[in-house]
Amino acid sequence: MARNLFHSSIIYPEDISELNKLISIESFSNEADAIILPHAKLSLVNELYNEAFSLIKEDTNHFIILLPLHSEPLIKDINHYIVEEKANSILTPYNPIFIKDLNLPDGSEYSYEEFSHELPLLYIAKYFPSALVSIVYVPHCSSKGSKELGKMLSSWKENHTTFIIGTNLTSIINNEEILKESEERAIRLLEEGSFLAEYVNKGLVSLCGSHIIDGFNRAFNGKWCLVKKRETSSLTALGAFAHFIS
Repeated sequence: MARNLFHSSIIYPEDISELNKLISIESFSNEADAIILPHAKLSLVNELYNEAFSLIKEDTNHFIILLPLHSEPLIKDINHYIVEEKANSILTPYNPIFIKDLNLPDGSEYSYEEFSHELPLLYIAKYFPSALVSIVYVPHCSSKGSKELGKMLSSWKENHTTFIIGTNLTSIINNEEILKESEERAIRLLEEGSFLAEYVNKGLVSLCGSHIIDGFNRAFNGKWCLVKKRETSSLTALGAFAHFIS
């Protein structure tokens, strides 16, 4: 079963020539095994994406996209920890993306509302056309849940696997000063390798996807580095980060 992307023309242009003006990478440095990227309209975050994707290893043949679930889980998924996209392939303006099944419960219904996987797919389709992709949705969870996620991530990691984590500063913050404080604290904690859950629970950091980052940090040694900050003050994008194995 193949499906289309659902949010073309809303978050990115459908025309290839217009897309290519925004999606532009000259070379790859082959350094990062994971990146953190925001979800927003492509024209607002393409420079963040271009910078982060340029650090990815060119021999990547499997991308695992880990995304926070912004909607409430359906009743059928209440007892499931995480779910995944089950389409065989996804059609993009470039090439079709073929999905690698991780044997998780079916979460394909969430793709109609969630758009955070679509921008990474455009970059993968353009620059890694033969790579397989797994799209995983992770509802907000406790520290215990992030430990379980970490075990799963460890089992999925292979030599040519790259992880992409979607996260944003929470959009309910409408005060730019408070948003900036949350941003600076989140950047510092990420670069220190600290677990975010404690700070999120205390209201000191407001970051969707923090539980996914904690799960990743439990699974892998290494260091997160900020590679580009957000430039638009009204944008809730945290910025682009890359992870390097120590």
